[in-house]
Amino acid sequence: MTLPNISSEKDLYNAVRGIFRFVADTVSEHYGANVNTSAIAMPRNPRKIVACNKQDFKPADSDDATRIDIGIYSADLTKGELKDKIDYCDMLLIVEAKKSDCCDNKDGVRVEALEQLCRYTRQIYEKQPWRRFAWGMTVCGSKVHVYIFGRDRIFESPMIDLRASDDRSKLIRLLASWAFCPRSVFGYDKTISHIGALDCFTFSVDGLDELIYAPSTIRTSDNLFGRHTVCYHARAVPSNAVHEFTKSDLHPKHLDLFVKDAWAFSERSPGDGSNDEISFLKTINETFAGDEDMAGKYPLLRAGYVVAYTNEGGWDSSITAIPDDTDSAFKTVGPDILAKTQYRRHKRIVIDVIAERLYDVNSVDELIVVLADAMYAHSRIFRECGILQRDISSNNIMFTRGKGTITGMLIDFD
Repeated sequence: MTLPNISSEKDLYNAVRGIFRFVADTVSEHYGANVNTSAIAMPRNPRKIVACNKQDFKPADSDDATRIDIGIYSADLTKGELKDKIDYCDMLLIVEAKKSDCCDNKDGVRVEALEQLCRYTRQIYEKQPWRRFAWGMTVCGSKVHVYIFGRDRIFESPMIDLRASDDRSKLIRLLASWAFCPRSVFGYDKTISHIGALDCFTFSVDGLDELIYAPSTIRTSDNLFGRHTVCYHARAVPSNAVHEFTKSDLHPKHLDLFVKDAWAFSERSPGDGSNDEISFLKTINETFAGDEDMAGKYPLLRAGYVVAYTNEGGWDSSITAIPDDTDSAFKTVGPDILAKTQYRRHKRIVIDVIAERLYDVNSVDELIVVLADAMYAHSRIFRECGILQRDISSNNIMFTRGKGTITGMLIDFD
């Protein structure tokens, strides 16, 4: 294929969409539903990576007024029609396009495009809590750069010049590889599933014969870098339950669990694991079990573990499994990126009882009671467990209500 003449940004949008469509149509032609797959070596069911029809648009689930240039998503291989627009929750990546070549302004055009791409990619993280990392692309004139947005830094590909046939081939090979790669290459977390009909997330939990249903997030990844801690209100359902779930089963009154999902800094050889939030909560729960004075003042741990997967490809959290960490997340992308990534482990904590935010107390008297309970818990946990909560703030003090009572709770021991 050849690059058409570019006289406007609209021409550039169409050229970029055309490249994606060319690769997608080629994949469809060779691996579509009517192809005899027994006669070819098809590694796995391919996906159709395409751009939606609209360009320079505002996704419906955006939290601001910004408009993205080109949204890329995975379409049904058997269907010819493309979506007009897509939301952040459905995007594989975003392409930011500028008519001017980056060399026209001493790389300033590309930097501007990357800055915009960073702002948009933050919303992919926020709307897709199951993403471990995200891809992005800038096209400035004929110059293409591909990016991976990790939790600590942005990785940039060498420049690809669309005017050079060899470079066009590189980009086409990349797009073709995306049609066949495992979902983990796009940064998807295999341990979390999204059920569109119920608009909720599900995941299994180590040590519990239950499936967790989480219809809402109460904390999302609202920035580009960081641990990307996501917190859910949820309920547990026995794995062998025959009852078919409906949205009414996920009403807030049925949600009695708090799930914290985070990628925390860690050592590759963490020793006995005695210095992390999971072990701290286990110690606190064991120390104050049955202590009426401390009841409700600390999180009740139902489960806490490092998420892991087995060599056979299934996901669980057994001792013999491989931890879900930055090594496993980036190994399918490339050793160069892996070597530059700070090591993190994927940890999941499930806590009984849903607490309310400090801001939701009804009076100054309630506020005083909640703060006094939190300080009492802080003091006893330090004296009797040797654990110091080093980040006391309004975000880490919550409360629960009983019959005519209110109890403050100290949380977040990482």
